[in-house]
Amino acid sequence: MSGDYPEVRARLVSPNFADENWTFRIADCPFCGRTHIHGAGPNVADAHTYYGTRVSHCQNPTKRGTYRLIPAAMRGEGNK
Repeated sequence: MSGDYPEVRARLVSPNFADENWTFRIADCPFCGRTHIHGAGPNVADAHTYYGTRVSHCQNPTKRGTYRLIPAAMRGEGNK
């Protein structure tokens, strides 16, 4: 854990279309257990600058919280 926020492993996902941005995918939100997607910018070379503190996208507002995105350490980690 970094500071007061849980660390969540995020997998970088390539865009489906040329006009879309890269995204981070987390498989298990520590607050609601669901998958969330966060933006990672238009350029894969700069995607590392988008890691860090994010607010979860939990559907239930009472379960939302803040976590810190960190790179998935292994291939497939963060992608269940």
